[in-house]
Amino acid sequence: MEEASTAQAPAWLPLQWDLEGETGDVQQLLLAAAESLRKNQPEEAKVSYAKAFSKHLERPRMHLAFSAAFPLFFAALREGSEGGDKASCGRAQLVLCGDHSTDVVSCCRVLLEHVQSMSKYGEEPPASPPDGTSRLDFVHELCAQVGVSLDLVRVACVQWRRKGRTLKASSSAVATPESGGRSQDTPQTERRGDEFRSLILKGTERAGRFLRSMQAEMEELQGEAKARGADQPGVLEDGTLDPLLLPTFGQFIDQQLLPLYVRDIQMKYLEETLEHYCGCPIDSEDEQKARQLLGLAAKPRKRLLASDSLPPTPGSEANRRTKMTNLEGSIQQLIQAPQRKLRVQMTNSVVEKRRLGLSAHADLTLPRDIVTPLLAARRREETPFHTPERKRSRRVPQTALPTHRVSGALLRSPEASEGLEDLAPSPVAWRRSGSTARPEQTEELTADWSVMPDTPWR
Repeated sequence: MEEASTAQAPAWLPLQWDLEGETGDVQQLLLAAAESLRKNQPEEAKVSYAKAFSKHLERPRMHLAFSAAFPLFFAALREGSEGGDKASCGRAQLVLCGDHSTDVVSCCRVLLEHVQSMSKYGEEPPASPPDGTSRLDFVHELCAQVGVSLDLVRVACVQWRRKGRTLKASSSAVATPESGGRSQDTPQTERRGDEFRSLILKGTERAGRFLRSMQAEMEELQGEAKARGADQPGVLEDGTLDPLLLPTFGQFIDQQLLPLYVRDIQMKYLEETLEHYCGCPIDSEDEQKARQLLGLAAKPRKRLLASDSLPPTPGSEANRRTKMTNLEGSIQQLIQAPQRKLRVQMTNSVVEKRRLGLSAHADLTLPRDIVTPLLAARRREETPFHTPERKRSRRVPQTALPTHRVSGALLRSPEASEGLEDLAPSPVAWRRSGSTARPEQTEELTADWSVMPDTPWR
């Protein structure tokens, strides 16, 4: 569904068929392919779609111009009066309507895979242009193949969202208490989920390889265009470069790739692909800028979107009342909690368990030398001054701590003994004697004044 727009869509994004415009030659072939599919002629549609891709590569134009027309091509596949040449599409978004055929996604996958097989460089593009290929043609084709790969990813994402909603509605209808509330289509759902995840992984990996190969070449192409001047396509008369024909890699991501796919492909797939293969991290701010470039309002938060879009049901209303009642009860309990003793609220309290006669852990046994002073001090604090027990405790001397008896000889200094001077000194003792070796005095160096004839004392 088209979201509220705040500005005009970019000029390179077709919302209706314009067969006389800059990309009119490509749009004519795309419209012919859409009419062939509506008439159930898949082979003619495949030929027209391949010709449209070849026409896109014939001359320089916006690198993702072919993929920019894919949402309009998808809208033209509607079987009603709003399809064909009367079709109009959302801003870079695939919309799967009720009048689309059941196999429209499969038909688009066949067309896109056929265009992928037309690549000159297969599934592993080279890091530089081959001999005989200009850098502009090399970058142009790689960018177009990136768009085709991401078109496959967006088709898979759109179909998966459609299948997910359908299966969710059907599973809620057939779920029974005997089956544990699970749908009987769970294995089928898992198989389809694995299939779509495989398509998304395959498409993002292929797009990442092509992006990595043309990343450096796109920067070189811009430098080459500046050197050549007006001879290079994409250089304007004033010497500036057209950002759609000769962008830097950052401009290509910000102004073409992200705006074209941010609405259909989840942001996490784009983030992982660009960061892994190109070392180019993107975040939610880049997503908002891309939406702003499309002329769309800021993306609302999922929580607010879910609460506003879902109508209330009797069951949800009853659950809401129950939750509000429980919430009010919990608030009253919190208000009354400070009015009660905290000890009573402690269900694991040993004191409370003993008071209620329940089993509790035994007290920790402490050593006697630790517990005796503590108990004595506690008794003194708990016993009032005027009680007989307190008076009796004053008269009774307190038991002193045991002391160890030490010999007095260990506490006295030894007396001087006679006859110790004649004993030989210990070989390991240091002794001081008068014959201690002293360093010789060095000869004092002074000037010899006697050799001078005018010495004052001569």
